[in-house]
Amino acid sequence: MKVVDGPSADLWGDLRESPAQAVGQFAAQEIRIDGSRTGIFMAIGHDQSLHVFFPVESAEDTSLPLRLTGIELAERQVMLVDGTPRLYLDLGSTSAYESMFTTVAREVAHAVAAEGREPRKAALQTIRRWQTFWKRPRGAELNRPEQIGLFGEVWLLAQLIRALGVEVVERWTGPNGERHDFQGPATHLEVKATEKETPVFRISGLDQLQPPDDRALGLVAVMVREETGAAESLVTAVRAVEKLLEGHVVELEMFRQKLLDVGYRAEREEEWGRLRLLVRSVEVYLVDDRFPRLTPESFTTGMVPPGVVRVEYDVDLSAFAPLDGGERERLLAGIGRVS
Repeated sequence: MKVVDGPSADLWGDLRESPAQAVGQFAAQEIRIDGSRTGIFMAIGHDQSLHVFFPVESAEDTSLPLRLTGIELAERQVMLVDGTPRLYLDLGSTSAYESMFTTVAREVAHAVAAEGREPRKAALQTIRRWQTFWKRPRGAELNRPEQIGLFGEVWLLAQLIRALGVEVVERWTGPNGERHDFQGPATHLEVKATEKETPVFRISGLDQLQPPDDRALGLVAVMVREETGAAESLVTAVRAVEKLLEGHVVELEMFRQKLLDVGYRAEREEEWGRLRLLVRSVEVYLVDDRFPRLTPESFTTGMVPPGVVRVEYDVDLSAFAPLDGGERERLLAGIGRVS
């Protein structure tokens, strides 16, 4: 897979070491892809403004200039090389929005240089897509265990979309505060992801492993390990789902809203993307009377003792058999099957 080398925080830092000397001048560096030139430049202006310049043809786009909080898009004549002005699409921002801008600009640069997309269309489509994420998210900052947990849910969502169709986005109910992470016509799923070496998972509450009436409950155990160079991350999982939902506007917007609801923030993607994950194993278990769990029925009175306000416990699945291929497939199909 071809990868552009910028924009990045390190390259912005390099440009600041040789600042532009006058108004209208830029400290610029060409973005490369696998070591090859692209004609795309990232630049810092005399006023410390941030820019990525994409060479374009002379035809003007009537939708430009576009000005939003933290980002602007315009066409302008700029002299960057050979002393000759030429027309560029200018994707710009200020240093106050550097983290967010870097994420967006890098995506546009990849779309243009690696995918061969027309710069104006690539920039406008990317900006419109990210506008959803610029809303203030609800919920607190995601800590590392929460990132791992969200990765497990989003990674599984991608697998379910491939197998069952885009409608399963609506059945991802964890971000809605529901009891189980996925709720389908015949199956509910609870997803647990861990970095531990053994399949030990934290269960929150007495109802988390309580099967719903007339539906099966499965526990999906995702075991991961941080590994430099691994292909997966929370960000790649999000991108995989977005790719699967291209052309499905309602489901795509629903997915993005669910991410917002759990505190997923676009400006943190560069940081979160550094946590590279190797998926060691994914097992599916049927939660039935043999499954290790606590429920209200575990107590002689059918309820927790007076004064107990919260119950959390760990389950060790080392000695518990997961479902085999056919049983697993039938259980997961219940997320998409119409009753």
